[in-house]
Amino acid sequence: YPPPPLPPSSSTPMDSPEVSSLSLPPSSSVKRCQACSPGKYKDREGMDDCTRCQLGKFSDISAASTCFSCSPGTYGVATGQSSCSRCPLNHVSPLFASTLCTKCQVGYVTGFSGATNCTVQCLALSNAQPFAQKDLEIQSLQSQLVFLEKEHEDLKTAHKPCAEILKSGN
Repeated sequence: YPPPPLPPSSSTPMDSPEVSSLSLPPSSSVKRCQACSPGKYKDREGMDDCTRCQLGKFSDISAASTCFSCSPGTYGVATGQSSCSRCPLNHVSPLFASTLCTKCQVGYVTGFSGATNCTVQCLALSNAQPFAQKDLEIQSLQSQLVFLEKEHEDLKTAHKPCAEILKSGN
């Protein structure tokens, strides 16, 4: 609780010797809030130290309050990452927050890096690029769908109190 205010007769003018003789601590001892570098975050106010992003997660901005999951087709193999790596050719990671990519089985390929699924290798075709492009388009749509489904659920949760108020007629 703050101390009670001084009575008017005992207040001290700012230019009095008592006030001017106050010494403040040197600036080096004053704690200042420091922003975390990319790959780290602070999720609570008043935290002194930054926390490294977990495996499979990243933060690509300074002063982050959370880390984001690596998207399907990417992975994070170390803590404190500022970005995720794309899975190499013929390797996949179909889930968010992957920490590794799995090699396609014999007879299956991806056709590009950053894939989420393997497709049957066409031995008669020397270039599977058209199929790889379609796979990439499908992968992109699947990622967008997952993101939109999560966003929809978050919005439903955030606006649930409003819907209940409208139902009750208040």
